[in-house]
Amino acid sequence: MGGRLFCEASRSDLDAASPDPLAGALSEKSELELMDKEHLLIRRAEVRDVKSLASLAGQLGYPIRNSDIRRQLSSMAKEGGHAVFVAELSGHGIVGWIQMMPRQLLYSPGLTEIGGLVVDAEHRRKGVGRALIHAGEQWAKDQGYSRIVVRSNAVRKEAHDFYPSLGYDSVKTQKVYRKGLKSQQRIQAMKRQAVEKP
Repeated sequence: MGGRLFCEASRSDLDAASPDPLAGALSEKSELELMDKEHLLIRRAEVRDVKSLASLAGQLGYPIRNSDIRRQLSSMAKEGGHAVFVAELSGHGIVGWIQMMPRQLLYSPGLTEIGGLVVDAEHRRKGVGRALIHAGEQWAKDQGYSRIVVRSNAVRKEAHDFYPSLGYDSVKTQKVYRKGLKSQQRIQAMKRQAVEKP
């Protein structure tokens, strides 16, 4: 059974980040030839992006309908404190996204968490992920956060090399437990109906 790797970057790690979001990612000539960084735009996600966001979420392993992405974006905008950035590559459209979200714990100072990061399979290892991370880290600093955390499924071996290369330390391995509440509510309602019948 897989766990999750929990990584963290502190304010000093964020301050040490390169001002050029593609700096370390494009150090090899072959990578420079694959993507011209002048044609990569990192911007906030918009409603018009829902189809691309949903498609990329599917590549991450979380298939979702466009309408659900639209609803989630709207909910996050109303709630505040969240940010979703997209990487738009000339001639290819949106090739990646990152979600930043607040994480407030009773026993710890506020921090932000990378809720998701995905780059299109055809555009990986070209600096897109690093550019998205840089945008998320800059947003976190602007919001006054001193730490970022990210959770990565134990089966995502590439991610376990990627995050440490950007200054994220592995601080623990954990198991994640889940319980669906909707079905539980349905069961409770059926039990109540059974009791109420004469």
